[in-house]
Amino acid sequence: MKLYTMPEPKFKELSETETVDIFDYFIVAPDEWRQAGEYLAERTRLKGKKPILISKDEGYGAEAYRIEIAQDGIKIKTGGENGMRYAVYTLLQASHDGLPTGVIEDYPVMEMRAYQLNFRGALRHAEIETICDYIKNCARAKLNTVLIEYDTRFDHGEYQPNNPFVLSKDEMNMLLETARLEGITVIPLIQTFGHLEFLLSQEKMKYLREEDHKPKQLCPLNPEALSFSKELIDMYVDAHPGIKYLHIGCDETSQLGKCPKCKEYVEKHGKGGLFVYFVNSLIDHVCKKGITPLIYDDMICANPEAMEELDRRAVLVYWDYWTGSDPTPLVVARGGWNEALVYDRSSWDKDAMEELSELQRKILSSCKPLDLEKDLKEGYLERYRDYLGDGFPKYFKAFPYIEYYKDQGFKVLTMPTSLGTGDSHLSAPDMNHFASNIHAFAKRTAQSGLQGMITSAWFPFPEAVYPFGIALAGMYSWGLPEENDK
Repeated sequence: MKLYTMPEPKFKELSETETVDIFDYFIVAPDEWRQAGEYLAERTRLKGKKPILISKDEGYGAEAYRIEIAQDGIKIKTGGENGMRYAVYTLLQASHDGLPTGVIEDYPVMEMRAYQLNFRGALRHAEIETICDYIKNCARAKLNTVLIEYDTRFDHGEYQPNNPFVLSKDEMNMLLETARLEGITVIPLIQTFGHLEFLLSQEKMKYLREEDHKPKQLCPLNPEALSFSKELIDMYVDAHPGIKYLHIGCDETSQLGKCPKCKEYVEKHGKGGLFVYFVNSLIDHVCKKGITPLIYDDMICANPEAMEELDRRAVLVYWDYWTGSDPTPLVVARGGWNEALVYDRSSWDKDAMEELSELQRKILSSCKPLDLEKDLKEGYLERYRDYLGDGFPKYFKAFPYIEYYKDQGFKVLTMPTSLGTGDSHLSAPDMNHFASNIHAFAKRTAQSGLQGMITSAWFPFPEAVYPFGIALAGMYSWGLPEENDK
């Protein structure tokens, strides 16, 4: 029997004919989960006369659960509060046309299942109630983490640009309390190097820019830049007490070596050397607070001469928004070609293209056709060839840098997208593209034994499109549907 839940449970043994009414039941939580149980009862409006007896069972993981559904009562066994939440949310989702009696068991395939709430994009002007609703949607989709990029909606004190939608202290507290009640971990993201347009575009911040006319990136050799970034980090840590992770950005720092001082440094140490000189200080600053820093992987991948020097206490967030199958006909050849997205032209003539899906052909049309045995930049194949897969040059192992980063001693999180490119279909976001990307990354993340996956949402489509991305992120990071019992 199909339940139409997202995600669908990995095991179910349900009656085809006997059902119960979920609103005939009420929640009975263990004393140690009393507050969470009361909140859950209020959220779900389960206030009937038959019990949903929830018990803590050490035989289950903190998010795994077993549900036994009967006419006289429902029993839930789980190892943790989140397991209780997910079991109850599953009951609600499964009761669309009467809840069938029987047994449901489920567990996640990865530990961290995250979605990005991007205040630079669709949520730039959203009311705090809307933001909190999206956090609640994440919990119902069995996501346990949100990555929040506040942009100008965080109060940056003396550096703050004008924005009437900046979150007040009460609104920040509301956001964090909603996340706590829903069992959601918050990871703040503060850009500390590149993508600082929202602050550097102000005339008073011009003195920190790498190039006077481009308000995007800090000058890493400006003695005031490091103290500025550390001050931003301190602001975010103070506003998020008890956080375990802080994302410090550091992606697409394309202006490395543009100012005269930085140019001289790059000539001696390379772009990667300049990058690591600055970023390692930030990593150390975060780690001294007992917090694990996350950074994007693209700059260290494109400038691997600095790989040995990057502080291994940082977790690499490996992003790729185009790969949607394994194996894949394209590779994101960072450091191997200026345009990065490439495929082998000798392998993909018009006839060969017919073996690809329409979506794959569409994505390939945005890539650079090369002779991959000859045209990739010197050193790329020497470094990465063993990770590209046996089908090279026609096909590649999806997301090949996962194993490379692990072999270099890094912990890795992966990042697909639900709104990460401008791709559209009939003027709407191309969810076929994004679903394939999320699914492929989830599969490789689970197979590689990584801690988890953060699904991004970059482009400023209207906020109404967010729920589908949240559902996809939850469905694929909790458990791949093709591996479930049908």
